[in-house]
Amino acid sequence: MRYEEPDIATTLKGETKVYETPDEAALQKWLDSTFTFIVTGIPDAEELQRNGQRIELATLYYIPHSRACPPCTSLHHRRSIVQACNGKGITVATSVHAAYSLGLMKHANPLSNTPRYTTVNSFNLRDYLPAPYNKSAAANYPTIIPFTIDLPADFSQLAQALNHRCRNGVGAYNSFLVGMARTPKAEAAPVPTDACVSSLGVIEKYLQRSNGNTVTVKDYKIVLDVVLGIDASLLSTFKDQLRLVYSFNDGVYEYEEPTKITEYLNHVAKVLNEELLGSAAV
Repeated sequence: MRYEEPDIATTLKGETKVYETPDEAALQKWLDSTFTFIVTGIPDAEELQRNGQRIELATLYYIPHSRACPPCTSLHHRRSIVQACNGKGITVATSVHAAYSLGLMKHANPLSNTPRYTTVNSFNLRDYLPAPYNKSAAANYPTIIPFTIDLPADFSQLAQALNHRCRNGVGAYNSFLVGMARTPKAEAAPVPTDACVSSLGVIEKYLQRSNGNTVTVKDYKIVLDVVLGIDASLLSTFKDQLRLVYSFNDGVYEYEEPTKITEYLNHVAKVLNEELLGSAAV
C-alpha cells in the first residue's frame, strides 16, 4: 500500500509534503504507528471518530467487532449485472449512474419542468497521465467533468451518453463549459441536489483477493465522512460483484432520511434489473 500510494506516508512541513525513504527500522516504526488493531473498547468507526485520538497522519484502524454487511442481492444476481454491462459494451459505472438518474427523475418535483439533467462525473486522472505520474506517485489527480442531457431520456440514452462522456471527455472541456452555462442555476432555477456519482472501478486493482495461501480477503469496507452539502454515491466491483454506497450529510439535508435513500437505491436496482437482465425482481 505504501508503495502504491506513498502519499499516506508523507509528512507536512509548512505547505510541502515530504516523503522519506525508510530503512527497515523506520518502516517498522511507521507500520506500528499507522496500523492499529482494536479488539475492545470501541465498537465501531463512529465511536472511534467521537472518542479516538486526534489523527495527524494517515492512519488505518481495524475494528473486527464492527463488521456488518448491509442487505444485498444474491451473488449470482450481482455478477449477472456486471456481465450484462460487459455484454452491452458499457461500464458498470455508467449503467448505475443512468439508473440513479432515472430514480432522481421519478422523485423530482413534478412542477419543476426541468428541460435537462445536469451533473458531474468524478475522475482520477492517474490512468490518463504520462509516466511517471500514471504509476506510483505521492498524489492522486481528481477532477470532474460536467455532463448534461436533454430530457426526457430513457436508460439506454442515458447510459450511452454517459459512457461516451466518460470514455472521451477527459481533457475536452470547451463544449462542457457551454453546457455548464446552461445549467438550471444559470437559468435561475433551483439547483438539483443529486449525488456526485464516483466509480472506484475494479477493487482488485488496489486490493488482491488473496496473498498466497495465508491471507484471503473476504470483503472490504469504505468509510466516508460527508462534511459538505453534497451527497456521494460510490460504486465499485469486487470479485465480479457490484457494490454501491450512498453517503449524505444529514446535518444539511434533513429530508434525506434513510428511507428516502433506500427508495433511491431500490429504484437503481429495479432499473438495472429491467434494462440489463430483463427482470423486475430486486
